Amino acid sequence: MTDTARLPFRLHFVISILAGAALGASLGITLALAQERAPGQLDIACASNCTAHGYDEEFCSQVCWIPDPEMAAKAVPVDWICMTECLDRGGKLTDCKLRCRRR
Repeated sequence: MTDTARLPFRLHFVISILAGAALGASLGITLALAQERAPGQLDIACASNCTAHGYDEEFCSQVCWIPDPEMAAKAVPVDWICMTECLDRGGKLTDCKLRCRRR
């Protein structure tokens, strides 16, 4: 093989290595973020809409994080029907949380 014939192969090899490194870095960041947060998932539509409005990506990922329903139910003992009714009547969030705690 001549040097000109090897150039596309070398270029392809370098591009593959760089793409693999970028993928590995993004997966590493994703796993690191997942360890810092409570179990759940990111609402992709919410996050893309948030960043489209010019907000910081980190802010959007925090705002659009949907916690795991089972974990959220264990962490916050609130009667959600009571909470919704309280908020609909104009109550404040902290007052409604206290008033609607499950016993």
